[in-house]
Amino acid sequence: MQTPQIAPPPPPSPPAELVTSVQAPLATPVVPSVSFLLSRGAELSRQLNSANSRREELTRDLRRTSGDAKAGLQTRITVLDERLVQLEKDIAENGRQLASVGGRGAEDASTTQAVSGPMGLGASNITAISVVFTIFVMFPIALAMARLLWKRGTRIGKAPSANPESELRLERVEQGVDAIAIEIERISEGQRFVTQLMTHGDKVGSLGAGQPVADPLHVQLNNTVMAGMPRSDAIR
Repeated sequence: MQTPQIAPPPPPSPPAELVTSVQAPLATPVVPSVSFLLSRGAELSRQLNSANSRREELTRDLRRTSGDAKAGLQTRITVLDERLVQLEKDIAENGRQLASVGGRGAEDASTTQAVSGPMGLGASNITAISVVFTIFVMFPIALAMARLLWKRGTRIGKAPSANPESELRLERVEQGVDAIAIEIERISEGQRFVTQLMTHGDKVGSLGAGQPVADPLHVQLNNTVMAGMPRSDAIR
């Protein structure tokens, strides 16, 4: 009897190679600058104006031309129309990009200003400046005002001391003013009396002849008037 032959085991398979896939980094979209968009918009506007001028010239030539040349002018006008439409689209797209870049720049500027603070100072710098200003500027001013108010309070609380010599001088001045007023009144009374006396004397002298002489006017002078008149007037 033949023994069955045992088949040899299959050779081991080689190890599989590990393949690592490297993902390429995503390309960051390039955002055009504001200056580039402005220059591009100016160039597009210049080209649009030039195309419009060229189309107007071709239109005038088309009106003056007849025959086979007219078809060529019409073809050129059609090309210019397509060019004008494309330029208007480019100008509109440039305007949208300029608006988006301008808005993004304003947001970045406001965010930077909010973080850095006014004049590029941080929060710690502003706090330090405020403390130094309060200590070296506001505190001396407040101390000087407190001292001024305290001095005013002490001055108001003290009663002014009376000076007897000043009171005597004021009393003498008042007495002198009263005496001067009395003398002025006496002088004015004497002047009025002399005026009345001279008026009556003129009336007596103007009487004509043959008329009885009027009796002399007896006037009784009081002591007050005589005291205020000069001596010669009192005798008269």
